[in-house]
Amino acid sequence: MIKLRVAMTVLLTAFFLSGCAVDGTTGYVTPRGGVSEDRVKAANIQVSLAQGYMARGRPEIALEHLQKALKMNPRSANAHTVSGVLYERINDMVNAEKHYRMAVELDATSGDMNNNLGGFLCRAGKIDESMAFFDKAVADPFYRTPQAALTNAGMCANSIGRSELAEAYLRRALERDPNFSSALLPMASILHQAGDHMKARAFAQRYEFAEGDSAEFLSLAVDIERSLGDDRAANEYASRLLATYPDSEQARQLKEKLK
Repeated sequence: MIKLRVAMTVLLTAFFLSGCAVDGTTGYVTPRGGVSEDRVKAANIQVSLAQGYMARGRPEIALEHLQKALKMNPRSANAHTVSGVLYERINDMVNAEKHYRMAVELDATSGDMNNNLGGFLCRAGKIDESMAFFDKAVADPFYRTPQAALTNAGMCANSIGRSELAEAYLRRALERDPNFSSALLPMASILHQAGDHMKARAFAQRYEFAEGDSAEFLSLAVDIERSLGDDRAANEYASRLLATYPDSEQARQLKEKLK
């Protein structure tokens, strides 16, 4: 059975999703606060450079660019949220939280910023507080991917055993986008854990149609089909897992079961 993991940003994510601009998909939200337009633009360039170095696995250089960005424009919400991502990646949780919170303080209604902070708090074990930020993210009428925050909330709730609440959030995500694959697999897992294997199969198949194979999907599909008594299908999924992802943790676990 797959283990639902909690991560946050696009660069760090397993299932957990973010609108953080680390992947270059969102615009820069930068309350001026007396900062000149030239300095705002220069800071944004520094953030973009930092993103590139983060993607190449050079956090030390990325940090230099982020520090320059914040010196140029201390009120750049985007620079703060990307700084939060970087500090979290290097396991400096104190600075990570400081920057995630500052991003929300600077852009309090932003779905992106609230979603990012919610994910961090969830991973830090501050579940109740994190849920409030996910809800704030969804409430942003300009947030382009509310289904992401809803999925994050569902996975966060599931991480502490609140499966009914998790299912409710995931269903809301899929109401927004029925083909949102990042919600389909967690939904299948939750239903499987609850013993509703037929519905779990349906959601797993929808994921397969949308995304194709993944080690997580194939591992879950094996468990679902075995629970339904379909050994032929289970063996087919198991063979695909071992052939396609032989070095994955899911394949290792399957091999242990087959011993």
